[in-house]
Amino acid sequence: MVFLKKALETSNKMQLASVKLNFANFSNILLACATMEALAKGIYIHQRIVENGFTLNVVVFNALIYMYVKYESIEKSHKLFDKMHDVDIIS
Repeated sequence: MVFLKKALETSNKMQLASVKLNFANFSNILLACATMEALAKGIYIHQRIVENGFTLNVVVFNALIYMYVKYESIEKSHKLFDKMHDVDIIS
């Protein structure tokens, strides 16, 4: 849990410093949000993902789906899955 809390704190610092996040950053932050019960932060990150054009990345999509399933938002997860261009075994 300490690692996940640190990941969220670091992501906040990166955002304040205007650091451009990549797909690995986004997927790890979403995992932390899902595990740490930080849905509001996860929704904010989802918006940043759209703004930064990472909506076609299968790793980010899988992390988004996982986060929304974790919060029992099955409809949102299903909509995201339907939008995926590349589906892998994780999806």
